[in-house]
Amino acid sequence: MHRLLIIPMILYVLLAGLAFGVEPVIGMALIVAPALAVAVFRNPERSLLAVCFLIPFDRLTILLPAAGLTITKILILFTLAAWAVRVLLHRDEFAILSFVNQPTTLFVLAYFAINLIGVSQARDVDMAIRLIMTRASLIVFYFLIVNLLRTMKMVDRSINTILVASIFVCMIGLYEFVTGRQFLPQTVHGTELAMTFEGSARIQACAGHSNFHSAILVILFPFLLMRFEQVRAVGGKFVLGACVLLYALNIFGTNTRQGMLCMATAFAGTYLFQRVRHRARKILIGVSVGTVALVAFSMIPGKVDVSRYSGQSGLKSIEYRLAWIQMSWEMIKDRPLLGIGTGNYYTEYGRYRRFASTMAQQTPILNHNGYMQIWAENGTIGVLILLALLGAPLYVLYNTLQVTDDEDCRATSIAILISHCNYILLIGIIPMLEHEVAWIVLALSTAVGNIGMGRVHRASILEGPPRAIPLSRPSRQPTPGLSTSTG
Repeated sequence: MHRLLIIPMILYVLLAGLAFGVEPVIGMALIVAPALAVAVFRNPERSLLAVCFLIPFDRLTILLPAAGLTITKILILFTLAAWAVRVLLHRDEFAILSFVNQPTTLFVLAYFAINLIGVSQARDVDMAIRLIMTRASLIVFYFLIVNLLRTMKMVDRSINTILVASIFVCMIGLYEFVTGRQFLPQTVHGTELAMTFEGSARIQACAGHSNFHSAILVILFPFLLMRFEQVRAVGGKFVLGACVLLYALNIFGTNTRQGMLCMATAFAGTYLFQRVRHRARKILIGVSVGTVALVAFSMIPGKVDVSRYSGQSGLKSIEYRLAWIQMSWEMIKDRPLLGIGTGNYYTEYGRYRRFASTMAQQTPILNHNGYMQIWAENGTIGVLILLALLGAPLYVLYNTLQVTDDEDCRATSIAILISHCNYILLIGIIPMLEHEVAWIVLALSTAVGNIGMGRVHRASILEGPPRAIPLSRPSRQPTPGLSTSTG
């Protein structure tokens, strides 16, 4: 039998070699695909960790720009196939229960349904279908994370993996901050956004946009602060403290108001709600160091523009956002129930621009307020579903905190809660509805909720029994100290 397999293997190698000579990308795909399939099917959990690592670098892994195909998406497809095979072979009932065991998942499905209904209202069906495909891929990714992260060990690994990736991204930001040059100019969305109106450089890093670079960091910042407080070794404290400062420098260097606001929210939330020692002293030290650093960087020409935070400059972008809100409101008044159609805000921009006077730009721009975008495109029903979707993780995590006595689960739940609150803020400021990092956090809230409330019925094969907490009365024994491990 094994000898019979040699012939098709030789033919496959010859085919891959011919394809490589004609089209290197296709040939390389044929060579790499079998090895990748074997690795992913052996351990889908590790494949998911690889996806978490690659997402901050996603714009650097583009294979086919016209189709939007990236290495990350290919890896997600392989992981999805491996998970589906596992579910069929082992008759995993949790895969079915994951659709209904948390309110977040039900609202995710309702959100997708209202988007599908919005296609019938849309004038530009092609734009609507493109947006539907983007949101469908995020929802599939959400279910994949929820189904593969069934233990706190896997949750911790996924958080640590994406934090490590973000540190490499921050090093690129540090290079841009010091040199004033873009490290990867091919990833920049718009060269005019690389500078403030006042002439200060803005860190773009791998995101290709200062707003999105800062958004990724402030969403992950609560997890980094959690790890900083969990570690006890002096060396670990020093390393993680340096990472916190690197995060702060990158956020300062983006010159974004939402970055400063959400960084303050992450810091305040962590040191008000996490269980930390010497709380008041650390808050005082953090505020003092942050203030001194901001003042020091502002004295370096072309680095940090403090006037943007004081309201003395940068008002033009606020005027644009107000104009887009006015336009959205007019769309809502015209079609209040189901909206103008999924993805059609951009298409209808020219018709409704007259309602915004001269504040709106002539060139169509995506709505920077996600709530108004959904309200305009999918009507009042759509925005209510969106609000329920964003509120459900808060409910799930609150309930988890009430029933769990696992210190790791509790700390992670609080970090996810703070991160999700930052996402709620960011949606109203920049176009963040379809951001992968934010949807990872959304999926983490459901995964931790399942673990903390004892709803994981079967652990993954390779990870062993889940560390689930039953719905009985919490133990009154003293809780163990915080873990000293960072992953």
